[in-house]
Amino acid sequence: LAAIQVAASETPIPPEIPRSPLRALPATLDRFAESVERHRDQWESQGSGPQAASARDAAGLLRSIRPQVVATVEEIGDAGWPDSIDHVDLNVSNALVRNDQLVLIDWEEAIVGFPAFSLDRLLDDAQEYDDWRGKGPSPTGEALIGAYADRVPWGSPHLRRTVIEKAVRLNRVAFAGQLLDFGRAGGRPHGHPPLMAFCTDRILDAWTNVRE
Repeated sequence: LAAIQVAASETPIPPEIPRSPLRALPATLDRFAESVERHRDQWESQGSGPQAASARDAAGLLRSIRPQVVATVEEIGDAGWPDSIDHVDLNVSNALVRNDQLVLIDWEEAIVGFPAFSLDRLLDDAQEYDDWRGKGPSPTGEALIGAYADRVPWGSPHLRRTVIEKAVRLNRVAFAGQLLDFGRAGGRPHGHPPLMAFCTDRILDAWTNVRE
């Protein structure tokens, strides 16, 4: 993944590939919170919705993290990483071994954005793989971040790890915006309620202490 993204950052990327600017993420969070608020009554009446917060509080909690999101966007935006190909859906089922080479597949939803965002789903898989160890940091996830940080050239090794860890949290917001856009394209202007609940949980898990 790192090799692909470094190469892509050094060559012209076709303009028809959608762009997702890093600094647009605060506005993405605003859009998402507004859509979540519109689902609130439905979630409450059905007894469904986000698990990390009550449906009534979810939109407010999303808005409350906006200053953190803005600060993190500014921090990693100033770290000197170029835009590159963001796979969007990189997980263990989208990698094949062929002739002793690892091949990444399923790029049809790829966009141009912040490269480290691509690690989010893969780190979820790493955590699931390590769940048998009990609660706590995922050794597989740590190894994944370390391997990626060793192979990208942008900034010092310590700074790379910091940027990666912060980018993975930010991608929860970016991913929510992407699903919201898919929903709108499919005739749901405020997204698909179960997917909105899923994204709300992932964002709040990463940015608040709601579950604790």
